[in-house]
Amino acid sequence: MSDAATGAHVWRHETNGAIWGCLLLAGDRLYVGNEEGTMTVLRAGRQKELLAQIEMDAPLYSRPALIGDTLYLATANRLYLIAAKP
Repeated sequence: MSDAATGAHVWRHETNGAIWGCLLLAGDRLYVGNEEGTMTVLRAGRQKELLAQIEMDAPLYSRPALIGDTLYLATANRLYLIAAKP
């Protein structure tokens, strides 16, 4: 992550796979999917904080979509709907 004003690097995270534009910033969460099928969730901010790493069934090539409190996530094989229990 870089500082918007200066362009200086603030922190870095290795995803261990190619990223095909599968990024989503929603609130203070940054979702990053890679070609290996891992969805990484980081807290956006000046301090790096890894919130989750989710192993999916196939590569992640497309950007997730957030509608309300529901996350839609497509792998090369399936479409997932991720929501909190009511």
